[in-house]
Amino acid sequence: MHQDRLARPLFPHNHTPEYLMHKYWSRKPHNIVAAYIAAYSGPGEIVLDPFGGSGVTVNEALRLGRRAISFDASPLATFIARNTIARVDPERFKAIATAIDSQVTPSIESMYATTCPSCNKSAMITHVLWRDVIECRCGNQPDPTANKGKHAGKMACSACGTREPSAFRKTSQPWRVHVSCKACGAVTGTPPAAEASLQDQLAASPAYRRVLDDVPSLDMPLTYPNGRNFVQLRHDMRQDPRLCNLFTPRNLIAVHAFWKTIEAIPASTSEQKAAKDMLSFAFSSMLPQASKMVWVIKQRGKQALSKYEVGSWTHHFFWNPTECFEVNVINGYRERVAKIFNGSRAKARWHDGGERWCKACLDDPEAWWLARKSAVTPGWRILEEIEPASPEIAENEADFFGSTAGTKKKNALVETRHAQNLEMVPDASIDYIFTDPPYGDSIQYAELAAFFLSWRHPRDLGAVLGDAFDSEITMNAGQGKDLEKYKKLLQLAFKECFRVLKPGRHVTVTFHDTDASVRGLLYEAMIGAGFAFQHAVYQPPPRPSEKSLLHEKGSPTGDYVITFKKPHAGNGKGLRRIDDIDVNEILKQAIDGIFTLRGEPVPFNLMLSLLDLQLAGMGYLPPDMGHPLDRFLHGDPAYAWTAKQGWYFSGKEAAGRKTRQPLHERIDELVARMVPRVGDLRKEGGLEAIANTVFAALNGVLTPGLKELKQSATRAIMTHARGFRTP
Repeated sequence: MHQDRLARPLFPHNHTPEYLMHKYWSRKPHNIVAAYIAAYSGPGEIVLDPFGGSGVTVNEALRLGRRAISFDASPLATFIARNTIARVDPERFKAIATAIDSQVTPSIESMYATTCPSCNKSAMITHVLWRDVIECRCGNQPDPTANKGKHAGKMACSACGTREPSAFRKTSQPWRVHVSCKACGAVTGTPPAAEASLQDQLAASPAYRRVLDDVPSLDMPLTYPNGRNFVQLRHDMRQDPRLCNLFTPRNLIAVHAFWKTIEAIPASTSEQKAAKDMLSFAFSSMLPQASKMVWVIKQRGKQALSKYEVGSWTHHFFWNPTECFEVNVINGYRERVAKIFNGSRAKARWHDGGERWCKACLDDPEAWWLARKSAVTPGWRILEEIEPASPEIAENEADFFGSTAGTKKKNALVETRHAQNLEMVPDASIDYIFTDPPYGDSIQYAELAAFFLSWRHPRDLGAVLGDAFDSEITMNAGQGKDLEKYKKLLQLAFKECFRVLKPGRHVTVTFHDTDASVRGLLYEAMIGAGFAFQHAVYQPPPRPSEKSLLHEKGSPTGDYVITFKKPHAGNGKGLRRIDDIDVNEILKQAIDGIFTLRGEPVPFNLMLSLLDLQLAGMGYLPPDMGHPLDRFLHGDPAYAWTAKQGWYFSGKEAAGRKTRQPLHERIDELVARMVPRVGDLRKEGGLEAIANTVFAALNGVLTPGLKELKQSATRAIMTHARGFRTP
């Protein structure tokens, strides 16, 4: 049976073009998902993801020659996943999308016509920077950019001192216009006076009214049946929670023009339907950049920018920023068409066999990782090339499981179904499960999906969302779901996973939640469903925050990747809660163990992340951090915090301890031996080979961060280069 134990972090790849075609929340690095599938399943076996999201698991399973099932309670997730894996002719898609552009653009481009601020000739708006203007009745205008997060009713006038809400009036005004001029190129300047009044005229126009008539879901309040607003609303969206408020009138009219044209395309043949699906996918993917949630980037790191940059919808809520960019919808559509074209070309290389996953290592085959064939670097050993499978998407369960006589079984099943009821999946029919369940209340998937689904379900959005809300596993006051309800729903889902998984096979769950009580619930739900705990891996974040490494307190960073096994009989290995009476003693044992093994100070955020692993090794669930770790560390004289390094044994305590060699020295020794093999870190794959080989040797509570690995590699390369200099 093809099952390699994988109990170590892996170097994460950036998202490739096929995962950049459409926004979705909390995508995991695809190469890490693929590595677990490769480790715990074999070619032709069935991989299930009951919280399928945007389809990373189903896509990577197919690329590894497996058969795959992706279920999700959200129809948006199903829509994205199906389009992520579907075979598409890139050139045909581009031709059809360009034809739509040619049909729609002439009807809307006049709304973006303006004069060039430099030469006064005709130009086209590319984007407009809008700013909130708050005016007091005394005539003073407080600067909203100097009072972030403050709105009418939460502001004091610097001139007259009033705090009365009725004294303030807020409007949004164009502050900077960016244009494309045939004579001058790209130009930025002051908007013409007509720009502000144009938006008011468009808001009162028949064209705007037609949008709301055709897509009434945009005018529907984002509230629950009990009258509560959606949880993920910010700023003015709390006062008037309608999706139409997330767009300027101009952009909403322009977006509607594309939608109307695409909706009119017939879909009576399979070819027409495939074309329409991809155009609808392109339309859906352009919506975020057409909205007012495009915030203004004024600095990169600590460096202020001389020219403001266009941001994106990066937050997990609906909001109206104090400053935002209105991006020309025509340009936005073309940009998304280009993204989907690139993604489709990348997919085609896998479908046609030109690209594939390879198992690679430096020396030790146990320290393997997955690399794309096109990215294999000289000096690596290739252990295996894995044949990908071309996607054949089943129309229903019978198509996939082969219950219809005489039909060939398809290799992919993607459906809108909730994880608590997998009745269509036979008992003990699944070979491996990889999934990323919802984390408490951190992301409200069903609420956020309304932004996209409003256009796919213009007249029945309420019913579609109602179904999703009923089955959604989350914590949400509007849905009446607290921590206990979340635990109950999660355990129902994992019981279904237990039922459909074959005995002796594995399920891997990725999880990220800063609340230890929620992390503990995940372990309890899995063990309560009957699974045996195998191991937990700490996966460091690709780019840790500099600030997070320098403070005495904070939140865990990175992800946990936790693997369980379905025993052949009876219940498996469990973890127990820490008794309140014993919590101090057990925490001290765990912390002492981490410091002793690492032999050097540990940043607080990393300590929180490693603590779960150390406690799991001791047989305990994550502690409820209502018992704050920073307070515990401060209260024990055996520990001390050093600025820019972290927590460790205090000086006197450290002198009496027998600790391991400092971790950074062990990393340097490992890296120094590898540098002659990997060469220049600037070349693709250099740092990946180093990181994966080090992670194979140093994992668990010894897991180093990617930043530390890169610094060590840089030092080693400089030392290696000096060794070749002639005296």
